[in-house]
Amino acid sequence: MKRSSIPIASLALAALLGTWGVLAGAAAGAAPNLTAQDRSYLITAHQSHLAEIAAGRDAQQNARSRSVKVLGGVFVTDHTALDRDITALADKYGVRLPDTPTPQQRADLVTVQRNAGAAYDSEWLRMETIAHQNAKVTGAGERVEGSARDIIDEAQAEAKVIDDHLNRLAAARSSIAASPSPTRTATAQNRSTPPRQVPAGNGGQASGPGRADLAAALAFVGTLLVIAAMAAIAWRYAATWAPVSRPVPERPSGSRPWSW
Repeated sequence: MKRSSIPIASLALAALLGTWGVLAGAAAGAAPNLTAQDRSYLITAHQSHLAEIAAGRDAQQNARSRSVKVLGGVFVTDHTALDRDITALADKYGVRLPDTPTPQQRADLVTVQRNAGAAYDSEWLRMETIAHQNAKVTGAGERVEGSARDIIDEAQAEAKVIDDHLNRLAAARSSIAASPSPTRTATAQNRSTPPRQVPAGNGGQASGPGRADLAAALAFVGTLLVIAAMAAIAWRYAATWAPVSRPVPERPSGSRPWSW
């Protein structure tokens, strides 16, 4: 009897260990068991954050207005923090995340980078507004159709940040639209400052030194004409009153000299 109790105890222990292994495996396999919606949200949100971080850094370097530069820094900070939470959830559920934004997101940033100055700021604000609106729609879908409670909570937290960014984008667009452009400023200054010098020409209303120079030139030419006219008159007078010499008649050969 004692000999048969040892195999029975061994079998019981093996069965117990096997049961624990099955339970542990089931517990480990339960985490990655996400719905397609949850997986899609984690991937989409991650790529959106990568795109916003890249766009924010680009604005810090290339934007002209201070408001856009500051907004770019805000986006880098906020989306870096949000992506850290998304990455932690993806690690928890075993979701593999891409390393780069989508091809369309990368192409959108290249389009913005083709501009400079005020055109860059306007295009950047337009692109970022569309991107945040798309992110808002993505988060709303997860909050309605998601299954994992912690992922839904993350979508809810991100919605508040996205709304704040949209408000900041609207304020920046209004600020840039209200500020005068360099062209309008120069035009206003030209209208408020009287012309200092306008060359005289056909229909010229305001003439400065140019008109005085023309008058001096005309006076000089007139003086020359007067002098020439006086010289001509003097020459004609001298020709009229000059003494006339009478010719001496020829003396015939063999005659006496003329006597006067």
